[in-house]
Amino acid sequence: MKAILNFKQYEIEEINYKVNTLHEVEELSLEPLILCNVYRTKDNNSKFIIKLGLEFGDETLKTTNSFLKCVVTGVFEQEAETEIDLTPNAVAILFPYLRSLISDVTSKGSRDPIILPPINVNEFLEQSETSEEDIEEEFHKF
Repeated sequence: MKAILNFKQYEIEEINYKVNTLHEVEELSLEPLILCNVYRTKDNNSKFIIKLGLEFGDETLKTTNSFLKCVVTGVFEQEAETEIDLTPNAVAILFPYLRSLISDVTSKGSRDPIILPPINVNEFLEQSETSEEDIEEEFHKF
């Protein structure tokens, strides 16, 4: 039995982690910003790329003690005749890689690591502003 969705590969596109070690800033409870972009080509709709990113804190470290931005990219392929939207499945496959990366990077040093909880992918996609773009050159990176 052939799989309808194949996870071909993933890459870490960006990691930026800054910590303010000089003085403590009183932080408010912040929610991370999680973004999702879907890239497809015009001529081959069976291949697509998912970019998942998370941003947390203040990059200038003036209002928060830390800043984190991580972006991972996954390449997926689905059967050409599939009429089902497999984006939620692809996000569910890729999200644990982002979670693991964030936990690993933030666990280094004396601070408590940032551990993201699992998410309800369908609810996340309904609430988030996902965008589908047709960018052929994204596929040339892989």
